[in-house]
Parts: sequence; structure tokens; C-alpha cells
Amino acid sequence: MELIFNDFKCFIDKLEKVIDFDFNINKLDSLSWLNKSETLSSLYIQKFLNTFLYKTPSSPFGLLDERHDLVRTLRGRLINLANKIPEMPWAHRLVSMHKDKINKSIGNYYAESNARTSELIGVELGNFGYSIVE
Repeated sequence: MELIFNDFKCFIDKLEKVIDFDFNINKLDSLSWLNKSETLSSLYIQKFLNTFLYKTPSSPFGLLDERHDLVRTLRGRLINLANKIPEMPWAHRLVSMHKDKINKSIGNYYAESNARTSELIGVELGNFGYSIVE
């Protein structure tokens, strides 16, 4: 993701080499970040809405079908509203609990995967803050 954000042309060049496909993207500057959440509170609100309010392939029992323009518009407005809600006072504890749970269940899996990915794509992911097992 960091390479996509920082040097998209380099990312495309490396991707083209790996999958042997020629991309023709004319408007690189028009690409933007989506789904950016400002607070942990907004993430939890969006998780609730995605699970119970919107009907998608991953939540087939939702109330509103996302195939309709009105529902997609509503979703965008609710995301903007959720991003304005102040942070939960106990957010730092939740983040710490999630990190501990991930460390206990996953261990070095991603660090090992990052090291292998670095070898395959020729980019040192450690320079972007990823942990790598050597």
C-alpha cells in the first residue's frame, strides 16, 4: 500500500513484471484513498452498519440493498457523519487488546510473509515500517 501511495508508477512497473501484463492507466493523479476512518469509534459504527444495515454478498440479511444509488448515497453520508463522532475514551485500551490478541494468535506469520514478499517484489518492506523476520 505504501508503494501504491508513494510511487504508483513504480508499483505498476513491478506488478507488470510479476504478472506479465501491460497496464495502461492514464489518470494516475485522479486516484484517491477511500475508506479512511478518522477514529476507532467510526470504525465500530461502520462495522455495525455494514453488518446489519447494508445488504451485500458478505451480509445477505442487511435491510438496505447496496445496488441502489440512494442506498450508496446514504452510506457515504453515514460514513462522513461517523467520522465526525468523537473518539471513545477507552480507544487506546481496545487497540492494545486487539494488538495483544493478534500477537498471540498470529505470531511471526506476517513478518515471515513480509520477508518473502520483499524478496519476490524486490522492495525492502522494512523501509516502510513492516516487521520482517530475517
